[in-house]
Amino acid sequence: MKKFALHPLFLLLGIGMILCGFAWVFFTYLLVALLHEAAHATVARKLGYSLSGLYLMPYGAGLSLSQHFADEKDEILIAAAGPIFNFALAFFTISLWWIFPSIFGATQHFVYANIITGMLNLFPAYPLDGGRILTSILTIKNHSRKHALRVCFVFNYALAGIFVVIFLSNIFENITFLIFAIFVFLGTLDSKFAGNYTLKNFPFFEGNFPQDGQVAIHQFAITDETEIYKLARYLKKNKLNLAYVIDANHKIKILNQSTIINLFSKYPAHTKIKEIIKN
Repeated sequence: MKKFALHPLFLLLGIGMILCGFAWVFFTYLLVALLHEAAHATVARKLGYSLSGLYLMPYGAGLSLSQHFADEKDEILIAAAGPIFNFALAFFTISLWWIFPSIFGATQHFVYANIITGMLNLFPAYPLDGGRILTSILTIKNHSRKHALRVCFVFNYALAGIFVVIFLSNIFENITFLIFAIFVFLGTLDSKFAGNYTLKNFPFFEGNFPQDGQVAIHQFAITDETEIYKLARYLKKNKLNLAYVIDANHKIKILNQSTIINLFSKYPAHTKIKEIIKN
């Protein structure tokens, strides 16, 4: 991970809580946010992805709108890891209360922070985890990612409006409602406070050939409309991969493993194969 930064809204929330005498609560939420993102990063690393930067938002970490996962199911698993870990931490801590009742006072804010962070991140608004999950599900259902994001943005505007109303109805008693509304609204914009998960562990054949000198060949066919990053979902570990690229005229071009490796290293992840072949 190359970068670490706090979003201005996170700083605003922190300063406000510290000035109001809630420094302990703020740093508890900061710890929970870090643990939340650590869960994302751990699952991402297990699936072969690395995170370019950690940008803490008021209720988690910010990610770019232009993610390029090899498989939308990977994005769902990575997104779900944060809230699930929050709920697990809350449940574990509550369980400890039965054994060590004396720790209740020192850990109750930790439990509340985990429950609130987990629940808020399940809202279907981008870039919250629920929005990322909804976007991936819609993409799996053959919607374009652009259309899926538009659906999520409807929830963004709706949630932002709801939390502004809650803030006003409480006569400005809790500024966190306003901050959350601003955060959700800004989620429709791709800002500099965004990190990208990039696929780093490609399942190419590496190392020495087995004693019999043979390595199995894995072949698959794709259209030239396929974006580079989607190639990764078809690759097989410890096999020599060959891709048959079919264009609109049903002509076939074969990409060997060396060529596929070069595609990942030389071109942006969203580049369509036909654009490369054309050039």
